[in-house]
Amino acid sequence: MRKYLASLVLAMALLSRTSGSFADTASIWVRADGSNFMPRIVDAFNKGHSDQIKLSIIPNAEIIPKYGAAAAGGTAPDALSLDLIYTPAFSAAGQLEDITDWAKSLPYFAELSPAHVKTGTYKGRIYGLPFSADSSVLIWNKKLFKQAGLDPEKGPKTWAEIEADADELADAEEMLGVEIEITPAGKSTKRLSLLSGGEKSMTALAFMFSVFLARPCPFYVLDEVEAALDDLNLDRFLTLLRRYADRAQFIVITHQKRTMEAADWLYGVSMADNGVSKVLSRRLPREEPMPQMAAVEDQPQVAPVA
Repeated sequence: MRKYLASLVLAMALLSRTSGSFADTASIWVRADGSNFMPRIVDAFNKGHSDQIKLSIIPNAEIIPKYGAAAAGGTAPDALSLDLIYTPAFSAAGQLEDITDWAKSLPYFAELSPAHVKTGTYKGRIYGLPFSADSSVLIWNKKLFKQAGLDPEKGPKTWAEIEADADELADAEEMLGVEIEITPAGKSTKRLSLLSGGEKSMTALAFMFSVFLARPCPFYVLDEVEAALDDLNLDRFLTLLRRYADRAQFIVITHQKRTMEAADWLYGVSMADNGVSKVLSRRLPREEPMPQMAAVEDQPQVAPVA
C-alpha cells in the first residue's frame, strides 16, 4: 500500500500519514482547495491498481477539528492533506505516523521542497511531506506608487519593504481614500476633517438625503445624528424627516426632546425603583402635544418616524 501512497505524494500542501495502518482500501482526506485535481489523481490510480483509495473532500475550515475528533475516536483516515503548521501539534499528540524511513527511501525525496519537509518534521522525524504546490502573488498599484514618490516599476520584495512602502503611501495626501470637500454657506471650501462637529453632521445628512432622493431605502437608522446641530439646523433636519416620512421609515436614536416630539412612535428604557429596566412605548398622535414620560425622559431614545 505504501507504493501507491508514494505515487500520490508527487502532487501535494501536505500529506501526513496517520497513526493507523493501511488497508486494501485506503481513506484519504483532502482539503477543499485540492478538489480541482485530487479526484482525477485518485480516479487514475484506482483504475490501474487493485488496491483502492477512498477520497473525501473536507472544507478547509473543518478538516483540522474533524481530524482531531476522528483521531481521538479511533476513526482517523489513513492519510490526509492539512496545513503545514498543524503537523507538530498532531505529531506530539501521537496522531500522525513517523514516515521518516519511508520518506527518505523515495527516489525523489531530495527534490522535495526542503522548507516544507522541515515544517513537516517534528523532533528530527518526518511526519508529513509536500502535497500540492501553492504560490503567492503580490500586486501593487503603480499609480499610487508614483503619486507617493515611489518607483512604480519596483514592488516591495520583503516584509520590511512592504511596511516602508505602506508608510509612504499612508503619508501621501492623495492616499487618504475617499476625499470629500465641502463648501459651507459663506465659507471657503474645506476638507471634511477640518469642519466642526455641526458642519460634519450637516454634511453627512446632506449626503444621506441626496442618496435617499436618488435611491431611497425602506428605512434608515440614525444614531444621534442631530446631537451637534444648533436649533436652526435641528429644525431643518426635523422638517426633512416629516417631509419624507411617507417614503421611508426613519429610526432615530436621540436625546433631543424636540426630535422625540417629531416622532410618531416613542420607545425608551426605564429603570424602576427595584432596579429592573423595562421598555416603554407610546404612540404620539400628531394632533396632541407630546405626553409627559418622565420614566424615559433621561434615557437614550429611539424615535421612528413612520
